Amino acid sequence: ACELGTGMTHDAPERDGEWRRAALSYREKFVDDLVIALPDATGPPLRIAQAASAAAVGTASRRGDGQKDRQSVRRGAGPVVARRDDPDDDASADPIPSTGFTVWDAGILLGMYVTQPEVWRRLTRASSTSSSSSSDAVVLELGSGTGVAGLLVASSGLPAVVGMSDLPAVVPFLRANASRNKAPEGPVPGTVAMATVPLRWGVTDDAKALPGPLRAPHVVLGADLIYTERCEVIDALVTTLESIVPVGGVAVFASCVEHRPESVSYFEERVVARAGGFTCVAVDHGALRPGYGREGGGTFRVVEMTREGGEGT
Repeated sequence: ACELGTGMTHDAPERDGEWRRAALSYREKFVDDLVIALPDATGPPLRIAQAASAAAVGTASRRGDGQKDRQSVRRGAGPVVARRDDPDDDASADPIPSTGFTVWDAGILLGMYVTQPEVWRRLTRASSTSSSSSSDAVVLELGSGTGVAGLLVASSGLPAVVGMSDLPAVVPFLRANASRNKAPEGPVPGTVAMATVPLRWGVTDDAKALPGPLRAPHVVLGADLIYTERCEVIDALVTTLESIVPVGGVAVFASCVEHRPESVSYFEERVVARAGGFTCVAVDHGALRPGYGREGGGTFRVVEMTREGGEGT
């Protein structure tokens, strides 16, 4: 469904798989914080809480700084980006997946990939104008879970705004991870505004209720989202993608295809066939960040879906 990109030809490091999490213990996957930083980072690392299930989330969430403002985030002296925190949200119709509370490999790979300077410039080039630059870019992550991909991007200092979204019941956990990693204690600089918002796939009202900057993000991210065989769930994701990606915007998805390769293929085909004006290009493994997936062979698939037309916002 996607064209194959050319990629780059740098030599991969000797031990590319050390970041993989499959062989980790239960404690490392579900109890301990994940401590991670971009390779060129000079500040403190990200500390990302994990939990085994929704029932264990309360303990993990309390590790974050509960005293920080839960109603808004601010980029320097710039405008406030509202956070939705509606206690009346009815999440009962959306089962809370236990998969949302631990870090998955594709999230790390995706965050490491898009923060490469040459990749970032290319992804944001179409949305940059004479009055804006790639440093003004707005990023929205779908199905964020722990927020590892979005937080890696935020910690780079490259975008102006990073929004992270998930089911309403997952958002408090996600918000705690965002809060504890914000400056001055955390690695996310004060120049980057962060927002954590509920966004159910295929729910038009959720997309319309997004804070203004997140309604037409320059870059949309998604990591390991296609874990279902249910076509209606995948179609709902396509609907959301169609409603939020503007003309000139790009969505980047990373998936471990050992799990549901047929579902990943279906998703890509539906985006191109049903959503208006998208072109899909598969990223060559040689273009991934050294040490994060270049030697992964067919384990991971990264695609860039650029909107060149249609009725995007």
